[in-house]
Amino acid sequence: MERMKTTACIIAFIVLSGCFSGASAKSEDLAPEMKNWHGKIAAGIWDRFSRRIKSTNLKEQKFSCSVQYTVTAKGTIKNIHVNRPSDNKAFDNLVVSCLRSFSGDPLLKFPPGTKESQIQKTGVILWNAGKNRDLPAFLR
Repeated sequence: MERMKTTACIIAFIVLSGCFSGASAKSEDLAPEMKNWHGKIAAGIWDRFSRRIKSTNLKEQKFSCSVQYTVTAKGTIKNIHVNRPSDNKAFDNLVVSCLRSFSGDPLLKFPPGTKESQIQKTGVILWNAGKNRDLPAFLR
């Protein structure tokens, strides 16, 4: 993955057969409050996304996509862009609509003392990826 500006933080959402983990590319540089904030957002996105996909005909298939988006200090999400789409537009659209649904959610408010006005994030969402051999090449 390409390194972003110092005001940006990269978070990967890796979902493997119902498991979820969120990790920061430079987590040692983050204050504990920011690590906690990123973790809560990742868990919230995974929870909402998994509930939504389970109500579709996509739930039994394997997909992955990478998205970039910006979270503002006011708690909004903007500039959502699928930079590595899956082979299924409906899956990609579900990821984007899930991210849009968080705009205005109090979960997005930055921790006290945060100096940035916005943070650019990148998320990789895998659904039913299984073992490492099933992961997209850029994640192996």
